Parts: sequence; structure tokens; C-alpha cells
Amino acid sequence: MNIREILTHYQSDPRVESLSKAIGSAKSPRIHLKGLIGSSDAVFAAALYFLQQRNMLFILPDREEAIYFLSDLESLLDQQVLFFPSSFRKPFEFTQVDSSHVLQRAEVLNALSHSTKLGKMIVTYPEVLAEKVVNRQTLEKNTLEITVGTQLSIDFINEFLLVI
Repeated sequence: MNIREILTHYQSDPRVESLSKAIGSAKSPRIHLKGLIGSSDAVFAAALYFLQQRNMLFILPDREEAIYFLSDLESLLDQQVLFFPSSFRKPFEFTQVDSSHVLQRAEVLNALSHSTKLGKMIVTYPEVLAEKVVNRQTLEKNTLEITVGTQLSIDFINEFLLVI
């Protein structure tokens, strides 16, 4: 039995189907699951995701659990799962910004602004949700999309970056 068959069994389970219907009928559903062991939470989440086919946000208790959950999801699915990290190097120490995390946060926000057939899966943890996020208009205004083959002068790029 392969992973696809396991996910199909989960999708057809009456409990998963009833939860999916409850989520689909709720205006802004919030689900809290307890008692799932090992990677069963990721299998359950993947099955729900395929049934719902829309954006889903998973909030795990801390960064470590979020990363394990993300790893489980990525090993189950053939697509990218987005991770929304804190902007800072250490939890609750707001003095040292981690530029790679800031970039990753911007990439998640940018990915959410582009719709897809199935939607996106985002994994995060509570302390991240307390941080302010740039609004969509500001993000779009300050985004420079560069495609392969486009030639831009260094002066233009410097001017664009200095305006930000």
C-alpha cells in the first residue's frame, strides 16, 4: 500500500468526510484536533486538504512541532507546503531580525495573493501570528518581479530598492 492509497482511505473515512462537510459549511471554521499520534495529524490534514481544495492554515503549538508537521506534509504531498516563520532569530527577543525569515514571510504572502486550483497549505506557530504583516497594496507596490531574459540596469534596481 502506498501513500496515495492511504490518503484515499483517509479521504473516504466517514469521520474525515463529516469534518470536511462541517468545515465547508462553516463561515470561518476553526478546528482543534487532539489525540492524533505520530504523523497521523499530517495524514489527516492532507486528506482534508484534498477534500476541501482551498487555502488551509495549520497552527502548531511551537516552532519545532510546526517544522516536524511541515516535514511530514511535504513527504506526503507532491507539492510545496508554505512555512510562515517568525521574523526574529530567537523567540520573544525582538532585537535580532533574521532576513531569511523575513524573505520567507514575504514569499508566503506573495504566494497567497496568487490563486491556485487546490489552494495553499500554510504551517506556522502562535508567536508568529502576533507579528504585524505588510498589507497587500504595500507588498504589491514594493515588489519587483524579474523574469528570465529581462534586462534591468543596476541604476534602476538601486533606485527601486532605495525608494522602499
